[in-house]
Amino acid sequence: MSIPSRAYRIVLRLLVVVGLFAGTFILFLRYQCLLGGYPGVYGGSCYKRRNYVSNDLETYTREPYNPPPHVEVVMVSTPREQAAGTTDWMSNSSFAQMTGLPKTHVDVKKYVAGDDSAEYHPRFNKGHEVSTYLSYIVENYDHLPDIVLFIHAEDNAWHVEPLLLGSLSYALTRLDLDQVRARGFVNLRVGWRGGCPYGINMTGTNNGKLVGQEAPYMYQAWVENFAPLDKTAYFSVPEVVAAPCCSQFAVTRETIQSKPKAQYERSLMWLQQTRLPDYISGRVWERLFQFLFAGRARDCPDERKTYCTLYKLCLDADQWQEYKAAEEEDADLRLALPSVWSVVWKLQVTRRLAHLGSTMRRLRQLALVQGQKGEMVRKIRDLYSAVAISLLFGGAANAAVIAGRQDQITIKLCPHENMDGDCWFIDVNDCTNVEEHMNDLVSSFDTGERTCSFFERENCGGHSYTARGERKTLPKDFNDQISSVKCNKGP
Repeated sequence: MSIPSRAYRIVLRLLVVVGLFAGTFILFLRYQCLLGGYPGVYGGSCYKRRNYVSNDLETYTREPYNPPPHVEVVMVSTPREQAAGTTDWMSNSSFAQMTGLPKTHVDVKKYVAGDDSAEYHPRFNKGHEVSTYLSYIVENYDHLPDIVLFIHAEDNAWHVEPLLLGSLSYALTRLDLDQVRARGFVNLRVGWRGGCPYGINMTGTNNGKLVGQEAPYMYQAWVENFAPLDKTAYFSVPEVVAAPCCSQFAVTRETIQSKPKAQYERSLMWLQQTRLPDYISGRVWERLFQFLFAGRARDCPDERKTYCTLYKLCLDADQWQEYKAAEEEDADLRLALPSVWSVVWKLQVTRRLAHLGSTMRRLRQLALVQGQKGEMVRKIRDLYSAVAISLLFGGAANAAVIAGRQDQITIKLCPHENMDGDCWFIDVNDCTNVEEHMNDLVSSFDTGERTCSFFERENCGGHSYTARGERKTLPKDFNDQISSVKCNKGP
């Protein structure tokens, strides 16, 4: 029996309508970041699409490092990730472009756990990324680069926060390697969710809010990895271990080598011999890396300040509280959904998610703007201080930032080593012409013709100065970087 042509057309139209509705609904779910990722909380590249502001603001132009550090990237992957091209986003050239480093100063090593035929592979495959990280350190301990980045294979993963667009490549583009050099150990994740500030109490009476599957094994793991081998020696186990998740960090050579090679060999052997399952041993070490490298059981730096100093995303205290509340509620709402399809009958949730997304994007834009301005002010401060000290005071001087906000700082310049006595206070705003105000300083301190002649030139760019014991050259656009400077004699 054949189907009438009219009935066939009606069925076909219904299928088309249903298909269009389903397609539109799936696109809506993707827009709301409710597909893929960690129980719908992070949807792969979704946050990058949802929270991206504009090319002008998102493009981060960093100052060249002086001197540029040598950096190696230790990327952990599986044979499946290699075959799927998951690691293709990272290469020597792409990493050099992300960080502004010369290609001669970067080396990306893609380790493949579980494939002994790969160019780079761990000694054994256990503990997720841990065996790779420890194998690299043991094998390269005596010839490490200035900085080592330990990262996972996937670019868009839930390990990276929405403020960083859920993108590891974006985070690395903004990462300040000078901060890494200064701190020695930096967790690439800033957010406290899932790791700080309570952590895991290793005494067995966890009074904190975080209790993971690894909690019962933390005490014994710490003892077996870090307790003195001399059984008679005294040692104490930290009560709490806490750090942001998720085993991605940057470490300097000095920090790694501050522990003897034997410590890393001991930990690698423990990992190989432990009866803990692969997942649990990896989770255990996620809580121990900050102790291994930095010697801190609790490593929970202030989120707001760290985003600003490490990634140049700057919010004041009130703005941060508003952003943090929106981000937390956004994540909690997603986790509370029985499934992504729950939004069909919970439209109030989708409306709330849309509102929260708008709030987060607005504050991200503000963080980008204030981060740019903060960088400008920092450059002004450094240039002003260095030039004033070397040219005006012949090196026998001191300078300090004594007050400041994102849009203005006050620099105290003194013509002597200590910060007492007759000093100048300079209020610095945005910047392009330093000549008039520097000459005011020159005449006030009567530093002589040598310094005054410096400003008779058309452009200060290209001239040298001394800063922190190093000889440096002013950028060619120096005059264009300084403006709106008001000098007034200090009290």
